[in-house]
Formats: sequence, structure tokens, C-alpha cells
Amino acid sequence: MTGGGSQAEGLESSHSPLETWLAQHQLSHLAPVFKKHAIDIDVLFDLSAADLAELGLQLGDRKRVLKALAEGVPAAAAATDRPLPAERRQPPRLTGHCQRNGGRSPSSFAILSGHPA
Repeated sequence: MTGGGSQAEGLESSHSPLETWLAQHQLSHLAPVFKKHAIDIDVLFDLSAADLAELGLQLGDRKRVLKALAEGVPAAAAATDRPLPAERRQPPRLTGHCQRNGGRSPSSFAILSGHPA
């Protein structure tokens, strides 16, 4: 590491995205546990409190991980092309005709009103 880069910047090149995320949240000591159970950044945000307990994490570490998970998607995962899990996606916005007609498309409006589309 040269030029005064941060610790997280140095980790990104030599460590996995999960290890980088753990380091950013002062949870590096948990890396061996996650590795042992084949947990990587792709499933990290799917973990529940019960999952963390099953991994053998102490209560304090479970709380710290859950708090860090609640902060949002890690930069390493956001930089990938993987879509977000369905529960993290924003619902589609209604525009144009659908917005003016209570969310109905022109075809459903025609069916409900008895008029051709």
C-alpha cells in the first residue's frame, strides 16, 4: 500500500469482497467462521439472526453483523453486475397512462370499461 491509501483500499486488491466488508465494519475476526461455512458476499445479506447463531457467533458479534447488514449493500457487491435480491429492489414506478388510470394498463382499462383499447 502506497500513497496513504486507507486500510479498506489496500484490502480490496488482496482480499475477497467479504473480507473487505468485514474489515470495513471491524469484524475481520469473523472471516474464518464465514469461510468455514462457505459464506461469501453473495449470500451475506441473506443471513438472519438465527443463521448467525447457527454459525456459532456470540450474541455481540451477531448484533454487530446485523447492524452492519442493516446499513445497506456493500460497495463490493454494488460494483458487480448481480441484481439485488427481490426484497431489496425498488417497486416499479407508474408512469403515463398507468399513473392516470389507477395503475391499470390500457388493455386492462379497456376490459374493465367495456371499450376497445
